Amino acid sequence: MAGGLEVASRTGVCWLTEGYASQRDIALAIKAMYPDIRLLVSHRDERPEILGCGDVSLREPRDEAERLAFVEETIQRHAVTVLHAGRRGRWFESHRTRLEALGVRLSTGACREESFALADNKLLFADRMREAGLPAVPALLMERAEDLREALRASPFGGARLCVKPVQGVYGQGFRILDDSVSLRDVLSDAVGRRVPSAWYLRLLEESPGPLLLMPYCEGDEYSVDMLVRRGRTLCSVQRRKHGACQSLERPGAATEMACECARLLECDGLVNIQLIEAEKGRPLLLEANLRPSGGIGYGLCAGCNLPAFWAGSLLDRLTPEDMAERTARDFRPLSIRPLTVAVPLLPSGEKG
Repeated sequence: MAGGLEVASRTGVCWLTEGYASQRDIALAIKAMYPDIRLLVSHRDERPEILGCGDVSLREPRDEAERLAFVEETIQRHAVTVLHAGRRGRWFESHRTRLEALGVRLSTGACREESFALADNKLLFADRMREAGLPAVPALLMERAEDLREALRASPFGGARLCVKPVQGVYGQGFRILDDSVSLRDVLSDAVGRRVPSAWYLRLLEESPGPLLLMPYCEGDEYSVDMLVRRGRTLCSVQRRKHGACQSLERPGAATEMACECARLLECDGLVNIQLIEAEKGRPLLLEANLRPSGGIGYGLCAGCNLPAFWAGSLLDRLTPEDMAERTARDFRPLSIRPLTVAVPLLPSGEKG
């Protein structure tokens, strides 16, 4: 055991706890640049396509009451030096002092719990960013059907097309464009994407009231900026512009500049993602901040920028900010990509590795 810990101390031990859609991509990206790093990968569910990417795979407890003891025991048993908080950044941030006392470098997405509360509430986030001088997509809070009915009569936001989305949520769940030209057949056959007649949405609110945001629907390109941030300072980023089924990986532009300022205001820390949308050509507006890696963070490798490996290398003192800047200037090449579905072979049912 002592010999194993000695090797771990030389190479570094990185633990990726359960994340969202990109956990597997992050693990593979780190190993691509640093094959000697001892990588722990954990998840609550049986996910061999994710767990198989680590040198050590662990099943996290499903009982929330057992999590802290499990995390502390794992840090000590495997001599973990760097821990990525995955989908539970806020929980890990609330235990930062206790966990860092064990000698681990903790990466949660932010430096304080208040940042998570701000980023999780899309209305509060937009208001706070505008107060700081950053343009954000305006929104009105709708809690009852009558609120929405009155807003529709008033034709807010200068008569622009309207959309609704939850105050909190991920993956764009619940986002709908209000469009009275679509039919029931179109909606049920999913022939119109996320469009729905306003009368139907009013009916839904009447039967199930709850807070949602009413916003102008911006039809410009959407930007997703993947970032490595250290205590509010952006060390490296990849700007992705989404257009149709394709995405363009671009050098930093106006969207990145705004995302960096947003990350500074939120005191982001780690791998995060800021989303914006073009209201007019060349004029991006902030949509939301995700204090976690995006599902598309691995796309940057296509353009020569390995953000997950930069993250690991910086926390393990293998890369300086100057190293990252030099590598990015040398290796990054703008290009367009088309994300594809990939199948990962698993063991036949009933077999164990």
